[in-house]
Amino acid sequence: MNSGLELRQYQELILTQAKLSNTIAYLPTGTGKTLIACHLIKDRLENLRKHREKARKESSEDLPIIIFIAPTKALLHQQIEYIKSHAYPVQAHEFNGDSLYEGRKVDSWGRQEWMRNITSFEVLGMTPKLCADCIAKNLFPVKIINLV
Repeated sequence: MNSGLELRQYQELILTQAKLSNTIAYLPTGTGKTLIACHLIKDRLENLRKHREKARKESSEDLPIIIFIAPTKALLHQQIEYIKSHAYPVQAHEFNGDSLYEGRKVDSWGRQEWMRNITSFEVLGMTPKLCADCIAKNLFPVKIINLV
C-alpha cells in the first residue's frame, strides 16, 4: 500500500473480519470503506494472480476476478481511480453501460468481449445494474468472482 494509508482501529477490525468471511461494511461517507477495500484487494491479489497464471497456462476461462461495485457512474469512476492509485499495483478498469470501450458500448458486449477484458484486468469496477445484467446473461462465469 502507498504510505500514509494506515488503517484506524475500527477499519482494521472490519478488514480482519472481511478476510475471514463474507462481510458488509455499512459506514457513513468519508469513513474509509474504499481504503478497507484497497487493503482487502491487496490481501487477495497474490493468491488471485497465482490462480490467473495457472488458468492461463491451462487455456481456461476460469480467470479469477475482483468486482468492485459502486452505485453511481460518478462514484464508480472516483473509486476505481482511488483503487488504481492506492491498492498495490493492480490492473483495474471501470465498466458501466454507457462507457465506450474498444469502440462499443459495454452493455452491448457478448461473452467473448467480457472474457477478453477479464484476461486483461484483475479488478472490474461496475455499476450494480451492469453486474446484475452480466450475471443474468451469463456473460462470464460467476465462479470466477473472487471478491465483490
